[in-house]
Amino acid sequence: MLAIIQTRYDSSRLPGKALSNLGERSVLGRTIDRLSNSEELGSIVIATSILKSDQAIVEHAEELSTDVFRGSLEDVGERLLKTCLAYEAEAFVRISGDSPLIDWRIVDHAIRLFRVTKPDLVTNIFQRTFPKGQSVEIIKT
Repeated sequence: MLAIIQTRYDSSRLPGKALSNLGERSVLGRTIDRLSNSEELGSIVIATSILKSDQAIVEHAEELSTDVFRGSLEDVGERLLKTCLAYEAEAFVRISGDSPLIDWRIVDHAIRLFRVTKPDLVTNIFQRTFPKGQSVEIIKT
């Protein structure tokens, strides 16, 4: 299963949030670290835009030895779909790039549920019951 971490450098509230340090690691690095504990995920890729400012995300991803896909700024759905096509993924887990405390066990549970029930979507955000930062969406492509 492919994990796509959706992130950009620009932010109206806190530009560069994904690259900000949280202890000795960046927010993005911690998100990748947490997802790397998953027993169900295969590849992890960062999806960002083609904006010049997002080059900082690309360079940081290289430091973290993580793949990056760049796509449309305005059409996030297209960016995610093209990422899936590039990685030949039949489904993907969408994770926000500012989720440094994401619980990989929630991700693994959602993936197992997806594999057993084979729906178009598994998510824990409709009727939000999980804490912020624990949002998981698995989408069939």
